[in-house]
Amino acid sequence: MDPVSATGIGLSVVSLALQVFSGWYQIFTEVADLPANYQHLRTRLRIEQSRHLNWGEQIGLLEDSLQLPSQVLRLHRNLVLDVLLEVSQAFASALRIAGKYEDLGVPDLQISKGSSPKQTRFLERAKSLWRASGQAASQLQWAMIKHEDFEALIVRLVGYNDAMESILDRSALEDLRIMQERSNLLLLQLTEEISHLHTLTEALDIKPPPATAVTNVTFQSLTFGGPASSAVQVSSLAAFKIQNISAPANFNGSDLYIQHGLSDIADPDHDKDRTMTVLDGKQVFVEWRTLVNANISIDDKHILETRLAKLALLLSREDKPVEFRSPRSAGYCKREIEDGIQYGLVYEVPSLGNAWVGIDTLRDAFAYSLRPTLTTRIRLANSMVESLLYLHAVNWLHKGFRSDNIIFASPVAGSIGSHEVLASPLISGFDFSRPDTSDEITVKSTSQARHDYYKHPQLLHHSTARSQKSHDIYALGIVLIELALWSPIETIMATILGKPLTTSRIPHIRERLLIAPYGDFADALAAVAAQAGEVYASVARRCIEGGPSLGIDTNANQADPVVAATLQRVFYDDVYLQLKSIRV
Repeated sequence: MDPVSATGIGLSVVSLALQVFSGWYQIFTEVADLPANYQHLRTRLRIEQSRHLNWGEQIGLLEDSLQLPSQVLRLHRNLVLDVLLEVSQAFASALRIAGKYEDLGVPDLQISKGSSPKQTRFLERAKSLWRASGQAASQLQWAMIKHEDFEALIVRLVGYNDAMESILDRSALEDLRIMQERSNLLLLQLTEEISHLHTLTEALDIKPPPATAVTNVTFQSLTFGGPASSAVQVSSLAAFKIQNISAPANFNGSDLYIQHGLSDIADPDHDKDRTMTVLDGKQVFVEWRTLVNANISIDDKHILETRLAKLALLLSREDKPVEFRSPRSAGYCKREIEDGIQYGLVYEVPSLGNAWVGIDTLRDAFAYSLRPTLTTRIRLANSMVESLLYLHAVNWLHKGFRSDNIIFASPVAGSIGSHEVLASPLISGFDFSRPDTSDEITVKSTSQARHDYYKHPQLLHHSTARSQKSHDIYALGIVLIELALWSPIETIMATILGKPLTTSRIPHIRERLLIAPYGDFADALAAVAAQAGEVYASVARRCIEGGPSLGIDTNANQADPVVAATLQRVFYDDVYLQLKSIRV
């Protein structure tokens, strides 16, 4: 194709795209006097605008100069033009008013940032085009829209975006899925109010048409698990977040308190964290926690038991996000011990078709299993990172992330070495977990010395320090190092120190991992790089360093939505995606 023709293709398409964004999307997303029962449509419109921008970036539509349009844009020029025209006509058909849409304006519009610098520049160009045109009259009012056609408009836009995604190859579609997942998780992170979360779930529940009239193509994005599946995933997370930050009416948790039916919970060895037992004839395990302060007030005791009941309720839900990889809870219990009371979360043991199933931990595997292949270890690392990403996405802190809380169900206890068993980890050990909000009290449980190996120095130095997401991420970094070197952290530290790890040295674990020689290596992270590669080591280092390495100030208030959004973005891009990029 000659350059002149190519330029013509690029300019004709981008001109229409700028018109769509400088007019239709912005006018409709800023419509005035939108009733509350239609707010979910505005939310979905913004999501579809984000998708539109994302596929536009993938096909080269947002380039500052389209003198040499992309191959996709050259091959599918007519399709792209048709879709943009259909989008424009779909908006126009939803208006009651006669005349041209140019009679409307949004003079004070503040255009949102795109999910990439290229998208932000494109939106600014659209904004400048609108201002330069002098077309700025009155803002679109709800009365000017055909109310009955508004949802149909959104459905059509969903279909058009699905159609455009279908022209992308697998690589571009995966990039698009990542862009949309990032955008959706950011939206979820910044949505805090219950009413807004309900609006978000309603918005994400809008289904596309079976096919679009303009293209009549198979929606490839659905086949490959593209952006449409991301919307389903975030809808599930949003529903869980609602349950997380609100309790059912008149909730007191009594239905989840297990008083009878558990066998042998009066175990004399009350130092054990986990007890295998039977509940009403079914195999379960109990994870025990003992309060640091056994003499807490009646009010705080009530708060604690309500929190345990609420956590049991959340983890008992059949529709909880599968990415959490948490075992299903059956309730909570408590037992008297010499020093006070122990509380236990009761979990169902996954059925493997056997009469009895063993529960092993990653820490167990270090002791009596040969080092698995690097492929197996990286898959396991990906599973752990994904679980923490989605747990934090709903603002829930784990507070007990360590290798003895990465558990595996196996036909026989001790058979954890098989790749099949290691492929299905469960994340357990929720230590009085709580929502990450400033008004939630922190309840501390007693712990063995080895539990402190995974605690951030801030939690060890300051007895009143609140747990934060970065503390969970730090613990994840410790487990990533263990996984790469296939050794528990105390063994790794013994190599660094030249002697066994003592209690007095626990607060210095972070510092020693980052700067102290490890055998023949400059530091432990260099040894990790030798075992698992530079990318894996950089991910582990970022988790251990925290603070600026995670995009936030060391003392930032991580309960602040803006700080939390920044932390999530960096964790998603520089931990989650980096780890997923590793190919063995």
